[in-house]
Amino acid sequence: MFKNLILLMTIAVIHTACSQDLTIDDPEFICHPDNTLCSAGSGSDITAQVDQAQIPFVSEALFNEMFPARQTASACSDGVDVLTYAGLQTAAADFPAFANGAGATDVEQKRELAAFLAQVSHETTGGHLFGKFGLCFPEELDCIGTICSDYSSSHPTYPPVAGKSYHGRGAIQLSHNANYGQFSEFYFGNKNVLLNNPERVLEPELAWASAVWFWMTVQPPKPSAHQVMYDTQGNNGGGRPSTFGHTTNIINGGIECGSNAGNDDIPEIAASRRQYFLWTTDDLGITPIPGGFTEDAYISCANQSPY
Repeated sequence: MFKNLILLMTIAVIHTACSQDLTIDDPEFICHPDNTLCSAGSGSDITAQVDQAQIPFVSEALFNEMFPARQTASACSDGVDVLTYAGLQTAAADFPAFANGAGATDVEQKRELAAFLAQVSHETTGGHLFGKFGLCFPEELDCIGTICSDYSSSHPTYPPVAGKSYHGRGAIQLSHNANYGQFSEFYFGNKNVLLNNPERVLEPELAWASAVWFWMTVQPPKPSAHQVMYDTQGNNGGGRPSTFGHTTNIINGGIECGSNAGNDDIPEIAASRRQYFLWTTDDLGITPIPGGFTEDAYISCANQSPY
């Protein structure tokens, strides 16, 4: 039973710039004016009160139970400070459809939430692929206190700022100057907020908002991770199934999926994503695999061609 499900009532933020075509590991994107996350207008730090949204969430007690290392390991102190329960609540309220697919059953909605939490857990282990170290490390460890120039590249719309580092930060490990610029444009209506201050992605709300934004955003030719959890991907999926493995393909398919699945340490990375998904679905009291799929077919992306 999902007895810890609660409904949050909060004020949403109106984000006014066009959400772009993005992927975590590719810094080049195209703006799609017909994207459903686009809206008219522009400006800096534009917010307004809108209809209150009801967002289903895990209770704070269950949230803490799901990530036990945060309660006991001193190394997780940054994660405790940045990847907060309150930050997740506030960020997700900007996306009323998050873990709340139209016409979906409770189990389907919980499965999306479990998939999201599994993916961000894997991304924030700090390389501890086994053991519940999810949400411990909100910043790429090798880049803390330095400038990781590999994440800066020339871009006509979102140029890097000298002396700034666009390495992985936040729950989804947002990286590359183009991603920071796009998210900033969406969230603040001003690309320069985060291009000039990328470290702000370590603020609790932004750490989570960057992840939910990525999860919910259609990235032609990719569907959104949200869509593939509800089998509403349409033609964007290119024949790929609506599975947890497909969300991995959207996040990092060029490195982990298809013929790349057996390379180097990719099997261990895949095992980490799998284990987190099995853990999070168990924590939410649902079966991880919907009818019609084997565990491998639903969780793995080894048999999917990357985008």
